[in-house]
Amino acid sequence: MSEAGSERAGSITSALRDRRRGEPGATTRLYRLVERELRRRAAGHRARSASGRFELTELVDAVFVQLVRGARVEFADRAHFYAIAATVMRRIVTDWARRALAAKRGAHARHQPVDGLQAAAQEVTPDLVLDVDALVARLREHNPRCARVVELRFFAGLSFAEIAAALGISERTAAGDWEFARAWLYAQWSR
Repeated sequence: MSEAGSERAGSITSALRDRRRGEPGATTRLYRLVERELRRRAAGHRARSASGRFELTELVDAVFVQLVRGARVEFADRAHFYAIAATVMRRIVTDWARRALAAKRGAHARHQPVDGLQAAAQEVTPDLVLDVDALVARLREHNPRCARVVELRFFAGLSFAEIAAALGISERTAAGDWEFARAWLYAQWSR
């Protein structure tokens, strides 16, 4: 991590600590520190619905509000914050996808190749979100850590270094889990 990145991570951890202590302005400071990164990660979830474009600001604000509104979670540090954000983002995007598809009144979902599972590099459709969500739930039954890696990578766009920090594993293990999960998902998708 660069010196600036390290300083920013320290600032986020400091803002989380200040918020936990109830310091005035800590939540606003935290939002300013994480908003750009949450926006970058949310960009992978640009998708079309019957009602139009899923707005990044709407997703970022919804994630942040759920993370801080009466949250009982004690965020240990920046990595822990973004790991929890991934779970919240997954839930919000999955709920949105269900509503978008329900609006189509039963239109058949079109499967998309798993090889394209790079949330930050593609347009994510409601069909893809729901398909990945269902497959991740099945993967969790067989390999919970690999399922968590997919959640962090696909739904939050975390790097392998960030995933490793969040899960307490090595970068190499995170990358290996991702490759295993992609192969498993592809095999399941092909059935």
